Amino acid sequence: MSDPITNAYMQPSTVLVIGAGSIGERHAQVVLSQPTPPRVVVLRSRMLPYRSLNADAVVTVTSWEAALAVGPEVAIVCTPTHMHVEQTIQAMRAGLDVLCEKPLSTAPAQTDELAHVAHETGRYMQIAYMLPFHPLMSRLVDIITGGELGRLVHVDTYWGEYLPHWHPWEDYRQSYAARRDMGGGAALTLSHDLDLALRLGGGVGQLARHHTHHNYSSDLGIDAETGADILLTYDNGTTAHCHMAMHDLAPRRHYRATLTNGVVEVDYIAGTLTVTRVRADAPDKKPQKDIIHQPADWQRNNMFAAQWVDFCRNRNAPNSRELTAQAIRNAELIARICQQSA
Repeated sequence: MSDPITNAYMQPSTVLVIGAGSIGERHAQVVLSQPTPPRVVVLRSRMLPYRSLNADAVVTVTSWEAALAVGPEVAIVCTPTHMHVEQTIQAMRAGLDVLCEKPLSTAPAQTDELAHVAHETGRYMQIAYMLPFHPLMSRLVDIITGGELGRLVHVDTYWGEYLPHWHPWEDYRQSYAARRDMGGGAALTLSHDLDLALRLGGGVGQLARHHTHHNYSSDLGIDAETGADILLTYDNGTTAHCHMAMHDLAPRRHYRATLTNGVVEVDYIAGTLTVTRVRADAPDKKPQKDIIHQPADWQRNNMFAAQWVDFCRNRNAPNSRELTAQAIRNAELIARICQQSA
C-alpha cells in the first residue's frame, strides 16, 4: 500500500469531486480511505444513487454555488474530457487547486486561457496520469534514468482493449470515449502511454518530431477513432511508438524499452518486469533474464492513493507554479499529437 500522508497539514480539509461516474467515485473513495480523511463533497448533475460509493460518507450537491458554499480547498475534475479545461479554470478562479483527470484538453488552443488563469491565480494543477505511480513503471523509469543498461534507444508501448467491455452496464456508443464531440477516441482516452513515452524521452522540450495515424476501420459504430499509432522522435535520435486501441478483443498492455546494453519489458496485465542483459561475468555471453513481480497485495487503487499523496505534497511545494506550467505545456503537446492526422 502507498504511504499515508503523515503530515495532516498537507491534506486539504475539504475536497470537491466534480463528476460522479466510476472514476469520480474511485477518487472519492481514495480520499476517504486516508488515515485522517478530509470532508468530501461530490458535485453531480442529478441526485442519482451511487454505484459503489457510500452516499452517507459524502456531501452531495447539484450546483456549483452549493459546492463552493461548503468551502472546498481542492477540486478533482472527473467529468467527460471536453469539460475538463472549463471546469479547471472555474475551480482555479474560485481559489481551488485542481487534480484533473486525463486528458486535460481536447485541442491545443484550449490550454492558452488555462495557462493565463494559472499564472494569474497561482493555483496548483496536476493531471491524473497514474503510470508513474505503478511500482513496475517506477522501476522501469529508474533503470532508464539511472543508466544501468546504457542509453535509451527506443520505447514501444501497446495498449489494446475492447470498448464495449469497459462499462457493460451502459451503451458504450454513448460514453465519452466513443464520442468525438466529448473528446473521445483511442489516442486521448488512452494517452497515459503517450505521457509515459514523453517522460521517458526526457520531457516536452526533448521532442523533435511526431506523427499520428488514426484507425477508423473497426465495426464499433462510433465517430471517434478506435485505434491510433503515434511515432515520436527525440532530439538525441531516440524513437518511440505508442499503439492504442479500443477495438482489441484480446486485451494486451505491454511496454518495452530498448537500451544500448539491454531491454526492459513490462507486462502490465501479468504484473511482471523483465530485464534482459548480457552480464560481464557470464561465461557464454548469452543474454540473461531477470523477472520482477509486482507485490502480491498490489491493487489498482494503490496508484490513485500514491497520486493523491503526490498531489497534496506538490500543491504545497515551493515550485508548485513551475509544476503547473509544465503540466499545461505537456497537456498542450499531448492534445496536439493526439489530434494530428498524418
